[in-house]
Amino acid sequence: MPVESSNASDRDAEPFVEVDPTGRYGRYADLLGHGAVKKVYRAFDQEEGTEVAWNQVRLYNYSDDPTLINRLYSEVKLLRQLKNKYIIVCHSVWKDEAHSTLNFITEVCNSGNLREYREKHRRVSLKALKKWSRQVLEGLEYLHTHEPCIIHRDLNCSNIFINGNTGQVKIGDLGFAAIVGKNHLAHSIIGTPEYMAPELYDEDYTEMVDIYSFGMCLLEMVTMEIPYSECDSVAKIYRKVTTGVKPLALNKVTDPEVKAFIEKAIAQPRARPTASDLLKDPFLSEVSQAWFRALPMEVASPLKDSSVSSSPFSSPNVSALLKIKILSCVRVGGKIFNLHKWILNKRLNESNEIDLPPGFPGGPETFEMIALLIYGSSTLIDPFNVVALRCAAEFLEMTEDYSSGNLCERFDLYLNLVVMQSWDDTLIVLQKCQTLLPWSEDLLIVSRCIECLTFMACMEILDHERRHETPVLTLGALGTGNWSCETGREIMNQDVWIKDLIALPFGFLKRIIGSLRRQGMKEKYLSPIIVFYANKWVLSTKTLQFWENSGQRIGYDHKVSVILQGVLDLLLMGDKASRSIPVGFYLAILSRSLEVGLRINTRVKLQGQIVSLLHFAQLEDFLFPKSGSESISSSMELATMESIISANVSSNMESDNSLLAGSTIVAELWYSTRNNQTTQGH
Repeated sequence: MPVESSNASDRDAEPFVEVDPTGRYGRYADLLGHGAVKKVYRAFDQEEGTEVAWNQVRLYNYSDDPTLINRLYSEVKLLRQLKNKYIIVCHSVWKDEAHSTLNFITEVCNSGNLREYREKHRRVSLKALKKWSRQVLEGLEYLHTHEPCIIHRDLNCSNIFINGNTGQVKIGDLGFAAIVGKNHLAHSIIGTPEYMAPELYDEDYTEMVDIYSFGMCLLEMVTMEIPYSECDSVAKIYRKVTTGVKPLALNKVTDPEVKAFIEKAIAQPRARPTASDLLKDPFLSEVSQAWFRALPMEVASPLKDSSVSSSPFSSPNVSALLKIKILSCVRVGGKIFNLHKWILNKRLNESNEIDLPPGFPGGPETFEMIALLIYGSSTLIDPFNVVALRCAAEFLEMTEDYSSGNLCERFDLYLNLVVMQSWDDTLIVLQKCQTLLPWSEDLLIVSRCIECLTFMACMEILDHERRHETPVLTLGALGTGNWSCETGREIMNQDVWIKDLIALPFGFLKRIIGSLRRQGMKEKYLSPIIVFYANKWVLSTKTLQFWENSGQRIGYDHKVSVILQGVLDLLLMGDKASRSIPVGFYLAILSRSLEVGLRINTRVKLQGQIVSLLHFAQLEDFLFPKSGSESISSSMELATMESIISANVSSNMESDNSLLAGSTIVAELWYSTRNNQTTQGH
């Protein structure tokens, strides 16, 4: 992390780095905290004369992550609505279009988070711990009884903040909170592994997961040890939690009352009390004695010699940090990181000054997260950043061969045991792989995601009709109807899994289709994926308008041509073709190919497919010249349609086919309409 050069004593004399649009709030350069998505700076409310926290997210870093952007806006919107003295208050929010940042002002707790505060103050009475616990539970009770119910999902001691001068505790960092309906059920795997309840891994849970996390927070406050610190990987934590093995730290709790209260909070879901129940527990009743025996100063803390206590990322004392010997200086993408601890990898330990290349996976933001993890920070690993972290760890050779407990295996386990158990998370990771090629390909992350999505798609098809009242989406209903982009979009929205797949880059979709075919999936289930992909990326006028409005119209026709060629290569033609695909779709594709270009042999196959299905065509499906064409009678559309109709009539005449009458009607309808078009054109 870049080292600040200003002294703490004169920082109030510094000018504001920036101010909000109203001029009320001014931001200083001091960084109060740092997460996977946002940075939190010290700021000042000039109207009230109080310090506040300026939360800032650089949106351009996540421009291709609409899910993440929506999550950020949800947090801000949620904070603005919550009014409780045990929940961090949000004062103001705005988007800075010029700098592409989302900013929101929250109250600041002057003593930081509870983990840092507890590490700093080792002599804390049981009475104080009870007071903190009661306030956390008051906040949870407010969230859980809110209408609608709110599940925090990432409660841990780094997300609980404290004002040391008053002992007031507040819950913050609601970025992963879930707003649930009347059944109080949520389904995504979210959180910090050491604090995640076992049912959360099953993706079917209620607000009781927050009670479990609270129990783990209390365990950390009592023992000053992060739960499951005996585990050196997420996979080992996962195995212990899901098999009911309690953290070893629980054995270090000697007070039977404290231990019993913690065990209540981390019990199985049905036996776990609510926040309201715990607030009524005798353990939290008024303490009869003024103070309990303080925890002895000489008790060794597991965190005492850990990387957390020596980390510059968690130290608010800049002057003390500057006295620490710098072991390496790393330059990444214009940023300089002065590190006072070896980063545990071969590349960075060979020299005191390192310049990482411009192609370093994930850039300076990812390197900073790598450093945070090595220093022992609880920086969140999530589907949005794990690919960049895994690729960066590989680049830095952070493998088990070099140092036990390094990061490559940790990220692989997270991918395998967390991400690839979820359809949504796997899709997010696969989208991220696109910007991290060829690293993500070489590390088989792309292949793993594709095989995972293939398996889950097959299971969706096999189980769908058993679990749902509606059948799996096919194109049978459109076989005799005319085709339009709007109709295709409406049908596509009926099946979320298809909608998810067609948002992928074409190269990934092509591999998924190939994998599904190898698994034996029927064409009636595959053809909708291909058809709706073409509908969105080739036929949709909204997509064209998007490219034009974004100033990227140049080169768009070539991109469409490449996708169009790929789509037609995926679609089976001739006898193997799906009979449920409307002829109107093929005609719409042919019309688009006249504009953007297509290989001659592919166009011949396409026209042959249309010839065999032409008797199903409707007038709205025919190719007509675009309005404003200079010469309608000689247009390519008319020439192409006449060629198709002639081939259709000739084919049916030669085979003495019963479809000849239908072909004749189609031909007469075409020539009648053509003559009208030509007359109007003159």
